[in-house]
Amino acid sequence: RREDLGVKKELYERTFRTSEYFCYDMESAELSGWSLQHGRYRPIEPGAKGRLRCDVLGLFLGHWQGVIHKHDRTWLRFFAADGDLVPLPEEAERARADVERARADTERERAMDAEEEVRRLRARIEALEVASGRSPRREGDAP
Repeated sequence: RREDLGVKKELYERTFRTSEYFCYDMESAELSGWSLQHGRYRPIEPGAKGRLRCDVLGLFLGHWQGVIHKHDRTWLRFFAADGDLVPLPEEAERARADVERARADTERERAMDAEEEVRRLRARIEALEVASGRSPRREGDAP
């Protein structure tokens, strides 16, 4: 903590001129951030939910309680301007797979509905042919 807030912070501010610098103390769960303005770091004030705006990424950095890699605890995560959590790659892949499964299920249901409609219409045509005195056509009969 002392090194991150002392020597490293000064190095990033004066030597690397890094536009934003963030520190997180895992023991106290304290998140701090600074933005380089006129050659000096100025504190980034937390927003309403205690999140810090990262202008470089256009996101907010803040606390999130949940499970990552089977560990349930408080993590630092990125949030979009609307407050939505930015998914980790594995979360995004899981969501993509869920959407793909739902799409496949919908297509399967549509196909089954279409097949049922074809059966219903064939039965209706057959009934009309019988009612009109014509013999119903069977599959494979010439038109």
